[in-house]
Amino acid sequence: MTLPLDGITVLDLTSGAAGAFAGMLLGDSGARVLRAVHAAAPLHRSGGFTVWDRGKEAFDWDPEAAGAEAELRRLLPGADVLLQDFAPAAPQQAMFAPAKLQALNPRLVACSITAYGMQGRWRDDPPVDDLAMARAGILSGMPGFRPAPVHVPHPLPSTGAALFACIGAAASLLARESTGRGRIVETSLLAGALLFHPKVVAEGIPPLVFQTHPSGSAPFYSLYECADGEYIQLGCVHARFIDRASEIMGIGDLVSEPRFDNVRRGDGMTEEEELRAAIAGAMKTRNAADWAADFEAADVPFAPVRQGDIVLEDPQIHHNAMLLALEDPAVGATVQMGAPIRFAETPADPKPRAAASGPRTGHAPRA
Repeated sequence: MTLPLDGITVLDLTSGAAGAFAGMLLGDSGARVLRAVHAAAPLHRSGGFTVWDRGKEAFDWDPEAAGAEAELRRLLPGADVLLQDFAPAAPQQAMFAPAKLQALNPRLVACSITAYGMQGRWRDDPPVDDLAMARAGILSGMPGFRPAPVHVPHPLPSTGAALFACIGAAASLLARESTGRGRIVETSLLAGALLFHPKVVAEGIPPLVFQTHPSGSAPFYSLYECADGEYIQLGCVHARFIDRASEIMGIGDLVSEPRFDNVRRGDGMTEEEELRAAIAGAMKTRNAADWAADFEAADVPFAPVRQGDIVLEDPQIHHNAMLLALEDPAVGATVQMGAPIRFAETPADPKPRAAASGPRTGHAPRA
Protein backbone atom coordinates (compact mmCIF):
# COMPACT_ATOMS: atom_id res chain seq x y z
CA MET A 1 0.00 0.00 0.00
CA THR A 2 1.08 3.59 -0.58
CA LEU A 3 1.05 6.72 1.51
CA PRO A 4 -1.88 9.11 0.90
CA LEU A 5 0.12 11.57 -1.22
CA ASP A 6 2.21 9.10 -3.19
CA GLY A 7 2.34 10.34 -6.79
CA ILE A 8 1.88 13.99 -5.78
CA THR A 9 4.69 16.42 -6.67
CA VAL A 10 5.11 19.58 -4.60
CA LEU A 11 7.15 22.53 -5.80
CA ASP A 12 8.38 24.37 -2.69
CA LEU A 13 9.57 27.90 -3.51
CA THR A 14 9.29 29.18 0.06
CA SER A 15 12.05 30.57 2.26
CA GLY A 16 10.24 30.87 5.60
CA ALA A 17 9.46 28.44 8.39
CA ALA A 18 5.76 28.09 7.57
CA GLY A 19 6.42 26.94 4.01
CA ALA A 20 9.23 24.63 5.11
CA PHE A 21 7.03 22.99 7.75
CA ALA A 22 4.14 22.64 5.30
CA GLY A 23 6.45 21.00 2.78
CA MET A 24 7.72 18.58 5.42
CA LEU A 25 4.19 17.52 6.36
CA LEU A 26 3.27 16.93 2.72
CA GLY A 27 6.49 15.02 2.17
CA ASP A 28 5.98 12.89 5.28
CA SER A 29 2.57 12.01 3.82
CA GLY A 30 4.15 10.63 0.67
CA ALA A 31 4.50 13.61 -1.67
CA ARG A 32 7.66 14.22 -3.64
CA VAL A 33 8.85 17.70 -2.58
CA LEU A 34 11.22 19.70 -4.78
CA ARG A 35 12.71 22.60 -2.80
CA ALA A 36 14.17 25.66 -4.49
CA VAL A 37 17.62 26.56 -3.23
CA HIS A 38 18.83 30.16 -3.50
CA ALA A 39 20.39 32.96 -1.48
CA ALA A 40 17.41 33.36 0.86
CA ALA A 41 16.94 29.58 1.20
CA PRO A 42 20.39 27.93 1.20
CA LEU A 43 20.79 24.19 0.91
CA HIS A 44 21.47 23.40 4.58
CA ARG A 45 19.60 25.78 6.85
CA SER A 46 19.98 25.67 10.64
CA GLY A 47 17.58 25.43 13.56
CA GLY A 48 14.18 23.93 12.85
CA PHE A 49 14.98 23.69 9.14
CA THR A 50 17.19 20.72 9.97
CA VAL A 51 13.91 18.86 10.49
CA TRP A 52 11.57 20.76 8.18
CA ASP A 53 13.76 20.30 5.10
CA ARG A 54 14.05 16.53 5.47
CA GLY A 55 13.16 14.29 2.57
CA LYS A 56 13.09 17.10 0.01
CA GLU A 57 15.00 17.14 -3.25
CA ALA A 58 16.84 20.40 -3.84
CA PHE A 59 17.23 22.28 -7.12
CA ASP A 60 18.79 25.62 -8.00
CA TRP A 61 16.26 28.34 -8.67
CA ASP A 62 16.99 31.99 -8.03
CA PRO A 63 13.82 34.12 -7.93
CA GLU A 64 15.94 37.20 -8.70
CA ALA A 65 17.53 35.74 -11.83
CA ALA A 66 16.51 36.86 -15.30
CA GLY A 67 15.46 33.34 -16.28
CA ALA A 68 13.46 32.60 -13.12
CA GLU A 69 10.06 32.73 -14.78
CA ALA A 70 11.17 30.69 -17.77
CA GLU A 71 12.46 27.97 -15.44
CA LEU A 72 9.19 28.09 -13.52
CA ARG A 73 7.23 27.59 -16.74
CA ARG A 74 9.23 24.42 -17.36
CA LEU A 75 8.57 23.07 -13.88
CA LEU A 76 4.92 23.89 -13.22
CA PRO A 77 3.28 21.59 -15.80
CA GLY A 78 4.61 18.59 -13.87
CA ALA A 79 3.67 19.82 -10.38
CA ASP A 80 0.52 19.13 -8.41
CA VAL A 81 1.07 21.63 -5.57
CA LEU A 82 2.95 24.92 -5.54
CA LEU A 83 4.06 26.52 -2.27
CA GLN A 84 5.31 30.12 -2.33
CA ASP A 85 5.66 32.83 0.33
CA PHE A 86 6.59 35.99 -1.57
CA ALA A 87 5.13 39.24 -0.22
CA PRO A 88 2.03 40.48 -2.06
CA ALA A 89 3.91 43.43 -3.60
CA ALA A 90 7.01 41.41 -4.52
CA PRO A 91 7.71 41.42 -8.26
CA GLN A 92 7.80 37.61 -8.19
CA GLN A 93 4.05 37.56 -7.56
CA ALA A 94 3.59 38.34 -11.24
CA MET A 95 4.79 34.80 -11.96
CA PHE A 96 1.92 33.40 -9.92
CA ALA A 97 -0.98 35.28 -11.50
CA PRO A 98 -3.94 32.85 -11.53
CA ALA A 99 -4.42 33.15 -15.29
CA LYS A 100 -0.77 32.25 -15.93
CA LEU A 101 -0.88 29.28 -13.61
CA GLN A 102 -4.11 27.98 -15.10
CA ALA A 103 -2.69 28.24 -18.60
CA LEU A 104 0.44 26.33 -17.61
CA ASN A 105 -1.30 23.69 -15.51
CA PRO A 106 -5.08 23.83 -14.93
CA ARG A 107 -4.78 21.04 -12.34
CA LEU A 108 -2.26 22.92 -10.17
CA VAL A 109 -3.04 23.69 -6.52
CA ALA A 110 -1.17 26.95 -5.88
CA CYS A 111 -0.75 27.91 -2.22
CA SER A 112 0.43 31.32 -1.07
CA ILE A 113 1.65 31.91 2.49
CA THR A 114 2.01 35.62 3.31
CA ALA A 115 2.49 37.54 6.54
CA TYR A 116 -0.94 39.20 6.79
CA GLY A 117 -2.90 38.22 3.68
CA MET A 118 -2.98 39.58 0.15
CA GLN A 119 -4.97 42.70 1.04
CA GLY A 120 -4.85 45.48 3.64
CA ARG A 121 -2.31 47.93 5.04
CA TRP A 122 -0.14 45.27 6.67
CA ARG A 123 0.04 43.01 3.65
CA ASP A 124 3.69 43.72 2.81
CA ASP A 125 5.02 43.86 6.36
CA PRO A 126 7.70 41.26 7.16
CA PRO A 127 6.60 37.72 8.07
CA VAL A 128 7.94 37.71 11.63
CA ASP A 129 6.20 35.50 14.19
CA ASP A 130 6.68 37.96 17.06
CA LEU A 131 5.09 40.79 15.08
CA ALA A 132 2.16 38.66 13.97
CA MET A 133 1.52 37.55 17.58
CA ALA A 134 1.63 41.15 18.77
CA ARG A 135 -0.93 42.22 16.20
CA ALA A 136 -3.16 39.18 16.77
CA GLY A 137 -3.44 39.84 20.51
CA ILE A 138 -1.49 36.79 21.65
CA LEU A 139 1.13 38.78 23.55
CA SER A 140 -1.46 40.94 25.31
CA GLY A 141 -3.23 37.81 26.57
CA MET A 142 -0.10 36.06 27.81
CA PRO A 143 0.67 36.32 31.53
CA GLY A 144 4.19 36.47 32.90
CA PHE A 145 6.13 37.68 35.87
CA ARG A 146 4.90 41.14 35.06
CA PRO A 147 1.58 42.29 33.59
CA ALA A 148 0.93 41.38 29.95
CA PRO A 149 1.99 41.81 27.20
CA VAL A 150 4.66 39.12 27.46
CA HIS A 151 7.00 37.72 24.82
CA VAL A 152 6.14 34.26 23.47
CA PRO A 153 9.13 32.34 22.05
CA HIS A 154 7.18 29.72 20.12
CA PRO A 155 6.47 30.28 16.39
CA LEU A 156 2.70 29.93 16.69
CA PRO A 157 1.80 31.96 13.57
CA SER A 158 4.13 29.96 11.31
CA THR A 159 2.91 26.69 12.79
CA GLY A 160 -0.73 27.61 12.23
CA ALA A 161 -0.06 28.88 8.71
CA ALA A 162 1.72 25.62 7.81
CA LEU A 163 -1.22 23.57 9.05
CA PHE A 164 -3.68 25.71 7.09
CA ALA A 165 -1.56 25.45 3.94
CA CYS A 166 -1.55 21.66 4.20
CA ILE A 167 -5.28 21.48 4.88
CA GLY A 168 -5.99 23.81 1.96
CA ALA A 169 -3.75 21.80 -0.36
CA ALA A 170 -5.21 18.46 0.70
CA ALA A 171 -8.80 19.73 0.38
CA SER A 172 -8.04 21.14 -3.08
CA LEU A 173 -6.44 17.90 -4.23
CA LEU A 174 -9.54 16.04 -3.09
CA ALA A 175 -11.81 18.48 -4.93
CA ARG A 176 -9.65 18.06 -8.04
CA GLU A 177 -10.63 14.40 -8.17
CA SER A 178 -14.18 15.41 -9.09
CA THR A 179 -13.63 18.74 -10.86
CA GLY A 180 -10.36 18.08 -12.63
CA ARG A 181 -9.25 21.61 -11.76
CA GLY A 182 -6.74 23.00 -9.32
CA ARG A 183 -7.34 25.91 -6.98
CA ILE A 184 -5.70 28.99 -5.52
CA VAL A 185 -5.13 28.62 -1.77
CA GLU A 186 -4.17 31.57 0.45
CA THR A 187 -3.22 31.64 4.11
CA SER A 188 -1.03 33.78 6.33
CA LEU A 189 0.88 34.03 9.58
CA LEU A 190 -1.94 36.24 10.87
CA ALA A 191 -4.45 33.46 10.20
CA GLY A 192 -2.09 31.04 11.92
CA ALA A 193 -1.89 33.31 14.98
CA LEU A 194 -5.67 33.56 15.23
CA LEU A 195 -5.83 29.76 15.33
CA PHE A 196 -4.14 29.90 18.74
CA HIS A 197 -5.93 33.00 20.02
CA PRO A 198 -9.34 33.18 18.33
CA LYS A 199 -11.50 36.24 18.74
CA VAL A 200 -15.22 35.75 19.25
CA VAL A 201 -17.46 38.73 19.93
CA ALA A 202 -21.18 38.35 20.52
CA GLU A 203 -23.81 39.82 22.80
CA GLY A 204 -24.44 36.43 24.36
CA ILE A 205 -20.78 35.81 25.22
CA PRO A 206 -19.50 37.49 28.40
CA PRO A 207 -16.05 39.13 28.26
CA LEU A 208 -13.31 36.65 29.09
CA VAL A 209 -10.32 37.62 31.20
CA PHE A 210 -7.58 35.34 30.00
CA GLN A 211 -5.09 33.74 32.38
CA THR A 212 -3.72 36.41 34.71
CA HIS A 213 -1.12 34.52 36.75
CA PRO A 214 2.28 33.37 35.44
CA SER A 215 1.98 29.95 37.08
CA GLY A 216 -1.43 29.03 35.70
CA SER A 217 -5.04 30.02 35.30
CA ALA A 218 -6.27 28.71 38.71
CA PRO A 219 -4.63 27.61 41.99
CA PHE A 220 -5.14 23.90 41.30
CA TYR A 221 -4.41 24.37 37.59
CA SER A 222 -0.91 25.76 37.98
CA LEU A 223 2.79 25.00 38.12
CA TYR A 224 4.57 24.45 41.45
CA GLU A 225 8.16 23.88 42.56
CA CYS A 226 8.94 20.85 44.71
CA ALA A 227 11.60 20.32 47.40
CA ASP A 228 14.18 19.05 44.90
CA GLY A 229 13.79 22.00 42.53
CA GLU A 230 11.71 20.01 40.06
CA TYR A 231 8.25 21.26 39.02
CA ILE A 232 4.82 19.69 38.74
CA GLN A 233 1.88 21.02 36.74
CA LEU A 234 -1.50 20.41 38.34
CA GLY A 235 -4.56 19.99 36.13
CA CYS A 236 -7.43 19.86 38.62
CA VAL A 237 -10.59 21.51 37.31
CA HIS A 238 -13.43 19.61 38.97
CA ALA A 239 -14.13 19.76 42.69
CA ARG A 240 -13.48 16.05 43.25
CA PHE A 241 -9.95 16.36 41.87
CA ILE A 242 -9.33 19.50 43.92
CA ASP A 243 -10.49 17.65 47.04
CA ARG A 244 -8.22 14.68 46.32
CA ALA A 245 -5.18 16.87 45.65
CA SER A 246 -5.73 19.04 48.72
CA GLU A 247 -6.04 15.97 50.98
CA ILE A 248 -2.77 14.56 49.65
CA MET A 249 -1.10 17.93 50.27
CA GLY A 250 -2.45 18.10 53.81
CA ILE A 251 -4.46 21.26 53.21
CA GLY A 252 -7.87 19.63 52.84
CA ASP A 253 -9.34 21.41 55.87
CA LEU A 254 -8.27 24.79 54.52
CA VAL A 255 -9.66 24.18 51.05
CA SER A 256 -12.96 22.90 52.47
CA GLU A 257 -13.65 26.23 54.20
CA PRO A 258 -16.73 27.96 52.74
CA ARG A 259 -14.68 30.96 51.61
CA PHE A 260 -12.98 28.72 49.05
CA ASP A 261 -16.21 27.31 47.62
CA ASN A 262 -15.87 29.59 44.62
CA VAL A 263 -12.54 27.96 43.80
CA ARG A 264 -14.02 24.48 44.03
CA ARG A 265 -16.88 25.55 41.74
CA GLY A 266 -14.48 27.23 39.33
CA ASP A 267 -16.41 30.50 39.22
CA GLY A 268 -14.18 32.92 41.08
CA MET A 269 -10.77 33.66 42.59
CA THR A 270 -11.49 35.98 45.50
CA GLU A 271 -9.07 34.13 47.81
CA GLU A 272 -6.65 33.12 45.09
CA GLU A 273 -3.34 34.36 46.49
CA GLU A 274 -3.84 32.76 49.91
CA LEU A 275 -4.70 29.43 48.32
CA ARG A 276 -1.80 29.60 45.88
CA ALA A 277 0.57 30.26 48.77
CA ALA A 278 -0.81 27.28 50.72
CA ILE A 279 -0.38 24.96 47.74
CA ALA A 280 3.12 26.29 46.99
CA GLY A 281 4.16 25.78 50.62
CA ALA A 282 2.85 22.24 50.66
CA MET A 283 4.50 21.29 47.36
CA LYS A 284 7.90 22.49 48.62
CA THR A 285 7.87 19.90 51.41
CA ARG A 286 8.45 16.85 49.19
CA ASN A 287 10.33 15.82 46.06
CA ALA A 288 8.56 15.74 42.72
CA ALA A 289 8.78 11.93 42.42
CA ASP A 290 7.02 11.50 45.78
CA TRP A 291 4.20 13.83 44.79
CA ALA A 292 3.93 12.11 41.42
CA ALA A 293 3.54 8.68 43.04
CA ASP A 294 0.73 9.87 45.32
CA PHE A 295 -1.06 11.86 42.64
CA GLU A 296 -0.87 8.91 40.25
CA ALA A 297 -2.30 6.54 42.87
CA ALA A 298 -5.19 8.91 43.60
CA ASP A 299 -5.89 9.63 39.90
CA VAL A 300 -5.16 13.34 40.37
CA PRO A 301 -4.52 15.10 37.02
CA PHE A 302 -0.89 16.26 36.99
CA ALA A 303 2.28 16.14 34.88
CA PRO A 304 5.95 16.42 35.75
CA VAL A 305 7.77 19.22 33.96
CA ARG A 306 10.34 17.54 31.71
CA GLN A 307 13.46 18.84 30.02
CA GLY A 308 13.80 18.23 26.30
CA ASP A 309 16.48 15.53 26.45
CA ILE A 310 14.51 13.57 29.07
CA VAL A 311 11.36 13.78 26.95
CA LEU A 312 13.13 12.07 24.05
CA GLU A 313 14.03 9.15 26.33
CA ASP A 314 10.52 8.62 27.68
CA PRO A 315 9.00 5.20 26.86
CA GLN A 316 5.74 6.89 25.82
CA ILE A 317 7.56 8.56 22.95
CA HIS A 318 9.15 5.28 21.85
CA HIS A 319 5.95 3.22 22.20
CA ASN A 320 4.30 5.50 19.65
CA ALA A 321 7.31 5.67 17.30
CA MET A 322 7.47 9.45 17.60
CA LEU A 323 11.24 9.70 17.06
CA LEU A 324 13.32 9.34 13.95
CA ALA A 325 17.08 8.79 13.60
CA LEU A 326 18.52 10.38 10.47
CA GLU A 327 22.06 10.99 9.26
CA ASP A 328 22.00 14.64 8.23
CA PRO A 329 24.47 15.70 5.53
CA ALA A 330 25.36 18.90 7.41
CA VAL A 331 25.27 18.05 11.12
CA GLY A 332 25.66 14.26 11.17
CA ALA A 333 23.59 11.85 13.23
CA THR A 334 20.32 13.35 14.51
CA VAL A 335 17.36 12.24 16.57
CA GLN A 336 14.30 14.25 15.62
CA MET A 337 10.55 14.19 15.63
CA GLY A 338 9.14 11.41 13.50
CA ALA A 339 6.23 11.78 11.11
CA PRO A 340 3.57 13.51 13.24
CA ILE A 341 0.68 11.83 11.39
CA ARG A 342 0.45 8.04 11.35
CA PHE A 343 -1.39 6.21 8.60
CA ALA A 344 -2.60 2.65 9.14
CA GLU A 345 -0.64 0.08 7.12
CA THR A 346 1.49 2.74 5.40
CA PRO A 347 4.03 4.11 7.88
CA ALA A 348 5.92 7.19 6.74
CA ASP A 349 9.64 6.84 6.11
CA PRO A 350 11.17 10.35 6.05
CA LYS A 351 14.60 10.67 4.47
CA PRO A 352 17.46 13.07 5.34
CA ARG A 353 17.89 16.48 3.80
CA ALA A 354 19.33 16.66 0.31
CA ALA A 355 23.11 16.35 0.25
CA ALA A 356 23.44 18.58 -2.80
CA SER A 357 21.41 20.66 -5.20
CA GLY A 358 21.68 21.12 -8.93
CA PRO A 359 19.98 22.54 -11.98
CA ARG A 360 16.72 20.93 -13.01
CA THR A 361 15.55 21.10 -16.58
CA GLY A 362 12.35 20.00 -18.19
CA HIS A 363 9.11 19.29 -16.38
CA ALA A 364 9.02 18.03 -12.83
CA PRO A 365 7.95 14.44 -13.65
CA ARG A 366 4.48 13.31 -12.75
CA ALA A 367 3.92 9.94 -11.12
